[in-house]
Amino acid sequence: MGKAVAFVGSAALTAKMIHWLWNEKTKEGEQCEVGDLTDDEVEQIQNVVDDAGRPLDVVGSSAKGKRKENSDIDYVVGPSSSDHYRGKEGDLPGIDPEHGIIPGTHNPYQGPSIRFEPRTRPQYVPGAK
Repeated sequence: MGKAVAFVGSAALTAKMIHWLWNEKTKEGEQCEVGDLTDDEVEQIQNVVDDAGRPLDVVGSSAKGKRKENSDIDYVVGPSSSDHYRGKEGDLPGIDPEHGIIPGTHNPYQGPSIRFEPRTRPQYVPGAK
């Protein structure tokens, strides 16, 4: 499986480089742009999203940066995108096999999300205050 990349001008950046750049810009005490997802998790998720060709949101404790040791990663996709992810669930890191990908949309009143879109860098979407 190829590495996920984002194109900035004419330069291609791997998910690990993007994660490093975001962490460099994050000041102490600020929310990290990718919650507490690891470099490898960001890369794996981006690869699945690129393959599906449809957006996906990471929500819950992972997006908040408050995952506990055995926490899963919660994924949400729009109902019209669900078919594009069929058979790809097992490639998403930390997914709860019992619940899988949740059909729906991110609700900012329940907290932030990390929005993954095909062939672009993930974007932190803050929760409502």
